[in-house]
Amino acid sequence: MHWSENYLGMRWEPYATGGGAFDCWGLVQHCLAEHYGIKLNRYIDILTDDHKAFSRAVSREIQQGHWQKIDQPIDGAVVLMSMHSLFHHVGIFTNGAVLHSKDGADVCIETIKTLKQTGFKRIEFFIHERIAKSS
Repeated sequence: MHWSENYLGMRWEPYATGGGAFDCWGLVQHCLAEHYGIKLNRYIDILTDDHKAFSRAVSREIQQGHWQKIDQPIDGAVVLMSMHSLFHHVGIFTNGAVLHSKDGADVCIETIKTLKQTGFKRIEFFIHERIAKSS
């Protein structure tokens, strides 16, 4: 059994970072710390339905130089998603799919193809410098 399966079905809850519930950023933050040894900033005041604030937070992370965009996902890659122009959802690529927490669906694993079929038009992959150095 892959570690990602332990999260399946945990409920989505705004601002949640564990204890049986996660929002999308909280899940990514938790999994990167727990399974890859990478601690991220929380940006506690940001909900993913605030697309501008979420995009600003993501941009800050990238501009700090700790993240680099990659064309093909690898385990531990952060997956940024959008149904429009601004990113508003995030997951983590692991075991060939995206583990993410979304309102109304809780924590689930979906393929890139399924994410595109459900409306995500923009999907980009980023890896943390610590993962890049080890791969």
